[in-house]
Amino acid sequence: MQFIRFCLVGGVVFIIDFALFNWLVQYIQNPYFARWVSFCVAIYCNWIGNTYFTFIAKNQAATDRLHKFCHFFIMSHSTGLFNLAVYSAAVYFGLSLKLSFTFGVTASLLLNFVFSKRIIAGRKL
Repeated sequence: MQFIRFCLVGGVVFIIDFALFNWLVQYIQNPYFARWVSFCVAIYCNWIGNTYFTFIAKNQAATDRLHKFCHFFIMSHSTGLFNLAVYSAAVYFGLSLKLSFTFGVTASLLLNFVFSKRIIAGRKL
């Protein structure tokens, strides 16, 4: 059930991330900077969705949530490097920015679930 909830959160965040990325590419015209900005927004949206919907963190102290968010933020950037590598490779090989974006996000899905479950829910792998 958690993986389904994780995918639901991910689907909503994907739409936010994808829309923001496309909007930024049009106005900034730097697809790598646009990807980084949309990625940072997606991290925050993922944190909120997975903390309060997927892994339902109840009765956590604010300091505990902040501590877990810091770990989540670092973990997200680590898996984000994998996402960016796949995205960059796809762009390099001539795929469209939109398809490259989708491949990058999809490639990091499983890593994000495993690490999110460990950090947010505090469960062992």
